[in-house]
Amino acid sequence: MSLDLKNFFRNHKGFILLEFLVALSVFIVIIMVSGSLYVMSQRVYDTSEDKMELAQNGRVAFDRITREIRQSVAIATPLATSSSEATEEMMFQDGHNSDQITYIFYYLNGNELRRAKLVYFFEEEPDIYVKYNSTNEEGELPESKVLEDKVVGEYFKGVGFWEENGLIHASSTLENNDQNFKINTSVFSRN
Repeated sequence: MSLDLKNFFRNHKGFILLEFLVALSVFIVIIMVSGSLYVMSQRVYDTSEDKMELAQNGRVAFDRITREIRQSVAIATPLATSSSEATEEMMFQDGHNSDQITYIFYYLNGNELRRAKLVYFFEEEPDIYVKYNSTNEEGELPESKVLEDKVVGEYFKGVGFWEENGLIHASSTLENNDQNFKINTSVFSRN
């Protein structure tokens, strides 16, 4: 009984072990390549999503700051004249409220940029708001009260305010999940 391999392979309808191993190897390579591409594209998506969130967060906060500085009556915080000496907080008189003297105070608390609304008054007349640097008959400065204090932005690593030639600058770096985004703005105040 002699075995004719040509006839065996020609008449054989199933897979042999070698064909199965080659097909399995090709399938495994395709799965590994497609899995790697998926993981890589997911990382790129996550990175760009983090960057977009930082950019959106910074833009919304700085748009608000810019608008309010532009409409402010007076800047209360003594500002540095260069970015290297920038202050980390800023207070100015609100230009929206003409009935009462109110102040807007931006400051950093951890990684949150916060906006507080303040009023100043003397104990004798707590319902009458005065300028922050007013003095009474005894030469005393007014007391302050916080009307509201809320978060206007997250992921702020630092913030700086300074003034050059009448132009007020604000700068910050936002950071989240090893992603950084730097934002700057400049505006003339109304005063």
